Amino acid sequence: MIPFRHATGLDQIVGSQLQQIVGQAVATGQMTPAAAQAVLTNNSAPLGAPMPASVGGGNPREVPLRGNGPREFPMGFGLTPVAAGANVIINANPQVNFRPSRLVIPDSVAPSFMINDFKIGMRSQLVAPGALPAQSFTQEAVGTAMALDTVNVGQFVTLDVTNVSTQTVNFAASLFGTTLNS
Repeated sequence: MIPFRHATGLDQIVGSQLQQIVGQAVATGQMTPAAAQAVLTNNSAPLGAPMPASVGGGNPREVPLRGNGPREFPMGFGLTPVAAGANVIINANPQVNFRPSRLVIPDSVAPSFMINDFKIGMRSQLVAPGALPAQSFTQEAVGTAMALDTVNVGQFVTLDVTNVSTQTVNFAASLFGTTLNS
């Protein structure tokens, strides 16, 4: 016989659907009341407990499996052409909760830009008003690790940049950080 906990994926079945499946298994004699209680209290069943016939139907509600825990990922801001002397606001929207820790602007474009503001949601991540040279955040820059706010799903990360060169330059940047329970 197939063990109940492995056959049904109890880590994904929750709430009333789990109670219904286990109740049907007890009612039809496919599971003992003791095994049912073990399943309902801690989502485990003794090995060898039979799989109820009702598992295939009933469309159990699924929840995501537990994530792999925090993981390091980059997030890009894309390539944005910025005219000479122009000020542009560039947004990125991560699809998972994300705690950024380092902004990186390529050496090739950094001399052409100033960073006017860096926001997560509505909160500036700079401690004082005033533009910073983008060269402060190049891949070769030292001491650029930051403890930034967490970006929740649905929030924007915003860079407000100004092209200080005499020609149009494509701005690009990456934000490195940790996803939460991805």
